[in-house]
Amino acid sequence: MKKQRRKEWHEYVSTDTHITEFKLIDFPTFKLKHEEVTINDVPDPKDCLIEKINHFALTFNAYEDNQIEKEFNSNESNFYDQYFNDGKYKDSLKYLRAILFYTQRGEHMSGPSVDYDQRMRLIIKDIRSLLTPNN
Repeated sequence: MKKQRRKEWHEYVSTDTHITEFKLIDFPTFKLKHEEVTINDVPDPKDCLIEKINHFALTFNAYEDNQIEKEFNSNESNFYDQYFNDGKYKDSLKYLRAILFYTQRGEHMSGPSVDYDQRMRLIIKDIRSLLTPNN
């Protein structure tokens, strides 16, 4: 079953088919572990619909990661500024996925933001760069 779900995910990411056509990809239960994520799991930010990036963001629930949640909610830490202004976290799949997740959730809860698409595509680009061999 897990292989079938992953196969459907790869098909979803690589085609123009809407997610409702895929019966095994169900949120919030469909998740991808950091150590299993490959370049094939990540939408291409150049030519995909933002919905695919949003769905990829939901494959990791940062609320369930105690370390990330503690750091994200800390007054000393500002993930967004550190990432978007200082270029921090580009070497950490876990933190990039957390930033993607929190950005998506923030937009869902209080959007729309003018630069949302641009920010999400930047994070996805950095994730893909991290997963690209010889990079």
